[in-house]
Amino acid sequence: MNENKLSRRTFIRSSSIIAAGTVAGTLARAGQAMTVDEVEREVKNGRINQSVSKWCYGKFSLEEMCVIGKKMGLKAIDLLGPNDFPTLKKHGLACSMINTHNLTKGLNRKENHEECLEKIRTAIDAAAEYGYPNVISFPGNRKLCHRIKENCRARGKKGRHHLSGISQQQGQSQGLHVR
Repeated sequence: MNENKLSRRTFIRSSSIIAAGTVAGTLARAGQAMTVDEVEREVKNGRINQSVSKWCYGKFSLEEMCVIGKKMGLKAIDLLGPNDFPTLKKHGLACSMINTHNLTKGLNRKENHEECLEKIRTAIDAAAEYGYPNVISFPGNRKLCHRIKENCRARGKKGRHHLSGISQQQGQSQGLHVR
């Protein structure tokens, strides 16, 4: 056998060692978190409207996220509820996509309609008050809906029908994520 020839086994072993070293180095650097003072403005000329979702950065409070986001040049923090709007306003940020109710309990189940519709109405009204353009609603997990897919969608459509007049009246865009 040729000594200079690279076998598949040797290639995989070497590649795994290199990958592990790369990951270890990255994780070592990740442990060194930046402070708010070290954050620099990333958006140079403000032509692009950028935002982040708060849930991705659970270790930061909303107050910290607003300070960091504003300093970086972000325009919005997404998927927040009406209770968070005063904090956003204080920092000159917006909520470009407003969350209403949780992912699992949605309009695909008739017994959830009253609760979900109330939360969506509240979000639409708050969005209009603060001038935020979009409200998003999730239909709910199909796993919780023990009916066929079309029946779940039909129930969700019936629930959304009640809201279309409200959102149009307030000048809001209504988004529905269907899985």
